Amino acid sequence: MHCRFAANNDLEEVVSVHLEAFPNFFLSKLGSRFLYTMYKAFLESGSSIFIVSVNDAGNVAGFAVGMLKNGPSDLRLALKYFPSFAMAVLPSLIFSPWMIFKRLFASFANISKSSVLPSVPSDSVLLRSIGIHPSLRGSGVGSTLIRNFEICARKRRVSQIVLTTDEHSNDRALFFYYRHGYSVTNQFLQDSERSMLILSKHVLDSSNEDGDW
Repeated sequence: MHCRFAANNDLEEVVSVHLEAFPNFFLSKLGSRFLYTMYKAFLESGSSIFIVSVNDAGNVAGFAVGMLKNGPSDLRLALKYFPSFAMAVLPSLIFSPWMIFKRLFASFANISKSSVLPSVPSDSVLLRSIGIHPSLRGSGVGSTLIRNFEICARKRRVSQIVLTTDEHSNDRALFFYYRHGYSVTNQFLQDSERSMLILSKHVLDSSNEDGDW
């Protein structure tokens, strides 16, 4: 396995890994077309760090994507790609319109509030998603991804990496982040009911540059 920057021709495989890794998550329920549009928006934003882990055959085994805090907001990206997102979400609206509309509305309401992620420095990067194919869990792919993501962040002069994750029923993910030096800095309620933790790690002062770059 080795890591490299993601490209347009990786997006279908990234979506496939996402669906395998997060089958019950809300974004997965919106379907592959929505996910493709979302990751394409991240890739083309110019303010993202988007890497993939690939095997010797070039197949995507995992990915990590983050957005610079001083880059375009989620709301700006959503508005820029609104026609594509609208078309992508239509099939989901047909089958469960109320649930999808309610969650999307809550997401856009949260996006528009600067207090959703309190105390996040402007020179940080928000790790939005890290996904590994379930068959490769425990193989070291996740560790390789996050180490290389940190290297890329340092090269962009990012001071720290910030991420959000569930507080409850999330022991595997929390152990993974704690093991790689991340610590809880804050917490908040998402959609007024889901308890979320904010984790961060200072990376600019680290000298470990062992990676694929």
